[in-house]
Amino acid sequence: MIGISGTRSASCTSSPIATDLSVLEEASLGKLLASRLDECREYLERMIVRVRDRTSRVLVTGDVNGGKSTLINAFLSYTPPILPMDQQPCTQAFCEVVPLLGSSTQPTVNAIPDYDKYDQCNGSTFDLMSMSRMQSTVQEEDAPYQWYRILLPIRPDNILLCNDLVQVSLIDSPGLNSDLFKTMNLFARQEEIDVIVFVVNAANHLTLSAREFLETAGRDKAYIFIVVNKFDDIRNKDKCRRIIMQQIAEVLPSTAAEASELVHFVSAKNELSRAAGKSGSSDSIPVLPIADADLDQQSADFARLQASLADFILSKRTKSKLLPAKTFLLNLLSDLQILLQHNERCCQEELTTIRRDIDLLTPCYEELVKREAPLRQDLLHGVTDASNLIYSRSSQVFCSFEIKIKDVVSKAPWQGLFSIWAWRKRILGMIEQEAGGCLSEAQRAATDTMRTSLDYLHHTALSHAASVYGKDSSSGMPLPLQQPHIVLEINALNKLPRWELFDVSLFSMPSVIKVLVTGCLAGSSVFLASSMSLSVSAYLLQNVAAKRLPLLIVGGVLSASSLLVLFGDFEGMARMRLIRLLLSHYGDPSWKHRHCHAIESACHQQLMAVSGGLLQRFQEALASQRRLRAEKDLQRAQLSTRLEQVIGQHRRITLLHESVNGLVL
Repeated sequence: MIGISGTRSASCTSSPIATDLSVLEEASLGKLLASRLDECREYLERMIVRVRDRTSRVLVTGDVNGGKSTLINAFLSYTPPILPMDQQPCTQAFCEVVPLLGSSTQPTVNAIPDYDKYDQCNGSTFDLMSMSRMQSTVQEEDAPYQWYRILLPIRPDNILLCNDLVQVSLIDSPGLNSDLFKTMNLFARQEEIDVIVFVVNAANHLTLSAREFLETAGRDKAYIFIVVNKFDDIRNKDKCRRIIMQQIAEVLPSTAAEASELVHFVSAKNELSRAAGKSGSSDSIPVLPIADADLDQQSADFARLQASLADFILSKRTKSKLLPAKTFLLNLLSDLQILLQHNERCCQEELTTIRRDIDLLTPCYEELVKREAPLRQDLLHGVTDASNLIYSRSSQVFCSFEIKIKDVVSKAPWQGLFSIWAWRKRILGMIEQEAGGCLSEAQRAATDTMRTSLDYLHHTALSHAASVYGKDSSSGMPLPLQQPHIVLEINALNKLPRWELFDVSLFSMPSVIKVLVTGCLAGSSVFLASSMSLSVSAYLLQNVAAKRLPLLIVGGVLSASSLLVLFGDFEGMARMRLIRLLLSHYGDPSWKHRHCHAIESACHQQLMAVSGGLLQRFQEALASQRRLRAEKDLQRAQLSTRLEQVIGQHRRITLLHESVNGLVL
């Protein structure tokens, strides 16, 4: 589980979580939890096999030169001693003593190179070895063997190893601080052990390596046997006992609570010497001179140690077998409770944050929804009003063009009848210039109106946005205006025939008679005055040519009078005729409507584009708020479901923890 040290043994032994989960990323936490749960599952499977196993493995371990091998030899009461003993570290590999209750009288040794591949029925996984060779090889640091399995015949009077209920094996291990690799290997092996007997050198008390091992092993096994060896070498025994008991209470409170059964102060060497003296084999083990009272006390202490260990292994097998499983499950469930509490707290915090975000988003979203239709209508009304105003102003400009036509034609200088066509062309050019000026004026007016309308549209959009977001913007937006461009219809009169300047109605028969009569009446006085003088001249002249002259003069006078009446006001007639022709074209309502509508359409198109852009930006904001609101709602639903699941899991784990804790072993 999380917060457990990195060794193999510790990783499979659940403990209270020490790591601050808040500093771990969610992905890293998930991966770490998955790996730890897999390790715990494997450990539980191994524990089930171990609980069902009718064997009980006792690991004897401790610091270097603590007397571990001597203690096992004392437990075995075998002569000569099975395990080598020396003042310097001599055990370099694990030695497991397995008792045999059969007819065999000689011990056999299986030297195992790879313990994970060991199979007692497969001779290729181990080497058979004699006791003497084993005692020599086990002291070699570079020996190729990891484990020595000693199959040893046991006397029936051995209360610890000889019983009909459980097969008890004793495992001697290398010292903790002798080698780092061997120490780590010991940490890994302790999870396969049912009972741990930790040997403490009375002179050294609990060392740092001893405390580390006991803290780690205590997470799995609440009760650990503590054997304080070489206690006979201590003079101030009360002080030594007090210090060691205080250290044990700090590291193993459960063991300290039952110290009378689990903590023993003995001298294994003296017990081994006493046993060797009783058996008559004192040659192999020196017998120390000890007072009878002290010897009896030490023997009683060692006997109490054996009885307590045998009672713990045999009579209280539920503690030795099931208590580690119970401890592991309680620690595992406690870790899960802490993890679920963390998950519940995180879900609550995230759910609170999501709800707060939704509360902040809801007014804005609802206001956007409410403002969409009014904004659309306001923008459309703004564009419509601007288009109508542009049409009205353009119409006013083209109406003023009619007055300019009359002024241009009336003020154009007359150059005579024979220059009438040049006069007509010059007037049409001036009219074309005036029409272009009117068109430019109408376009400028339309552009100004568009600019004002765009400011209004922008202000309208900002006012709606301000009502949603609660703030206004004083910065204007860029207005991509283009002056409306249209083609002015001003070349239609250039295609008219030239005689259109003449009034044809003047050449009808009634008009001609009227003109002749008027000419005759106008020239009668001249004719009467001239006829008298011509008659006198005719009598005076005697030739024929002279007689015809008065008639020609009279006819010329009459013709001249008629032409004078007919063409005397031709300039005014031409001006009026040209004005009527121009007004019939440029004053036509359809002509003005076409041009005004063209300007209005061009402006309307631009205004609608800008209006559509403003509305689109508003709709994008609304769509963004809608998506965000949907995401928040989905997150809230998912978090609510997850929170319910976590609360349910936490409730079940709590009930399971109470059930396991209530088991009485």
